[in-house]
Amino acid sequence: KSPEEGGARGTHLQAQVVEALTSLFRNMPALPAIGKHVTLLSGFMFKHMRSGNEELLAKSFKGVAAIVRHCRSFKPTQEQGELLMSFVMQHLNSHSQQNSALRLLKSMIVKRIILGEVYDAMQTVGNMLLQSRDPSVRKLCAELTLVFLVDYPMGEKRVRSHIHFLLNNLAYPRAEGRKSLIELLNQIVVKFPIQLLESLHSLLFLQLVLRLANDDDNVCRAMISETLTTVVTRLLTSGESRSRYLKTFVGYAERWLQQSS
Repeated sequence: KSPEEGGARGTHLQAQVVEALTSLFRNMPALPAIGKHVTLLSGFMFKHMRSGNEELLAKSFKGVAAIVRHCRSFKPTQEQGELLMSFVMQHLNSHSQQNSALRLLKSMIVKRIILGEVYDAMQTVGNMLLQSRDPSVRKLCAELTLVFLVDYPMGEKRVRSHIHFLLNNLAYPRAEGRKSLIELLNQIVVKFPIQLLESLHSLLFLQLVLRLANDDDNVCRAMISETLTTVVTRLLTSGESRSRYLKTFVGYAERWLQQSS
């Protein structure tokens, strides 16, 4: 019977079934039966995500999230992906469901589930990286942003837009937010393909040097210095372009010395 037909008892039974299936997806996703019936089982979960019952809806959301994270062969349909993203956006600012929403979003990005809503959600994640008071949330936002920028399909214009956002917030008022941002920038410099890093080198170098001179937090300055070192090291070990970048960096230093004198 459906929850509507079975009343409270039917709803509770459905919720128990969903909970049991979720445990299977989390702990035994490699079972042949799971792979064989994942489309049917996920359809069962998605159906109850539209339920008017709060308990059944919440458990079904967790179940679908477990499928996306742990079942490698599963990819949602366009309609299912949009439904998932509506829940992600709804819960990104919900303290109780925030981590679950971020982990689900990360799983969708890792699987390269292409949806316009993912790009929109990442703007919210960028703000959370700076603004959240919870270190674990800032860390998760940083991990998610790194995977997004390195692995998710997007053009260079969109990548530049995200890098501009990060660099423009190097002066964010709260030091904890700046630390999370600078650590992320360092990881981006390490992970980016060298061709993309080369196209961004002037922007990164100049903005980091400017912040190094103006940040009043010792830890932030040390982290900026480390990130600058990473930028220079990667570019000066990029083969044929090494001498060109060395000349560029020396030229910047000479101009700054002339201005200061």
